Amino acid sequence: MSVELGLLVVFRGGQVGYACAPYPAVLTFTSWFGVLGLTYFIVWFNSSVAKGIHLGWFQNEKRNLKWILTYFLVPAGILGGVELCGVVEISHPCKEVGTISILQPNIDQSVKWDKKYETNTFNEMQNLTQQASTKKPDLILWPETAAPSFLLWSSDDLTRVKNMVFKSNIPALVGCLDLWRSGIQMETAFNAAIHFDSTGKPVGLYRKRHLVPFGEYVPFQKYLLFLGPVVRDLGNFEPGSVYCRFTAGKFSYTPLICYEAIFPQDVRLALQTGADVLVNISNDAWYGRTASAYQHAMMAVVRSAEERKPLFRAANTGISLITDPYGRLLDQTPLYQEAVLTGNVLVSSESSWYYRFGNWIVWFGLFISLGSFLIAIRTKLKNHD
Repeated sequence: MSVELGLLVVFRGGQVGYACAPYPAVLTFTSWFGVLGLTYFIVWFNSSVAKGIHLGWFQNEKRNLKWILTYFLVPAGILGGVELCGVVEISHPCKEVGTISILQPNIDQSVKWDKKYETNTFNEMQNLTQQASTKKPDLILWPETAAPSFLLWSSDDLTRVKNMVFKSNIPALVGCLDLWRSGIQMETAFNAAIHFDSTGKPVGLYRKRHLVPFGEYVPFQKYLLFLGPVVRDLGNFEPGSVYCRFTAGKFSYTPLICYEAIFPQDVRLALQTGADVLVNISNDAWYGRTASAYQHAMMAVVRSAEERKPLFRAANTGISLITDPYGRLLDQTPLYQEAVLTGNVLVSSESSWYYRFGNWIVWFGLFISLGSFLIAIRTKLKNHD
């Protein structure tokens, strides 16, 4: 229980708006107001209905009838309006601009970083790449750290990946580790992804910007020296500095690694690069068979609807999935199953309000609250006089 609660805090999973991920008609609400706006609406709706029940059941006075109707009918009418607008919005046609294949190798976390199993891991990725290439996609996605090495600094591993991509003749995004070296001893490590063109040449590098605290780095490490032995085997990475936009076929995409896709502001910034598609690569094997793996995937789905961009998510052990620009799930894989998932890239000609203006609803709510507060103060002072 404490672990799950901790994950909710770390991954910002407490916003109840994420519960609507399986319901596209309601989820379109986020394209205007973001997940914070949807969360507010859900809380308001339920509190209004609860107030109506309280008036009707516990007080049961005729003079409260109009309030009972107000607390029931107004929320129901607004909910119906939201549903109707959502149904109309998701009925708009999308344009198909290509296909993407997702590789889900299902590598056990207990052997993922064991050098004895490294060859088996690359063999597995080679087999899945060959399977995917038969579908002739425009891009092949490997999961986070699917290449378990500092790929650009390991000549043997890099040569093998280049050959895989060259034989498939299809561009690929490969999750791996990266280094930046200064001098002989100073090294900086990154959680990264490399974009290879169809000839097998690495032409783009993205370094993860938003790192997991106490997993990929230790906050205030120089002040928390006692934590060093606890976390040193989990990672000591540095954040990247820029979001990237890569091209494959007739579309472009921006990659986000692991839990970067759960932060609305991060995704919005990444898509300011002008990318058509949102790509999320992850390794959720850490979660085991818990609700966290499902929660993590559904939070990424909400980003798709929020930004009105299709999402392609490649996860080592699942859940890998594909959405359209409205957050509708087009296909997905089960947990802990080797799979190749191929789907069409569907794009919308319209950008979302949230994509253009961000969390404007927060500032609007702050303005209304401040205005109400000032009016209340003025009224009280006037009555006092």
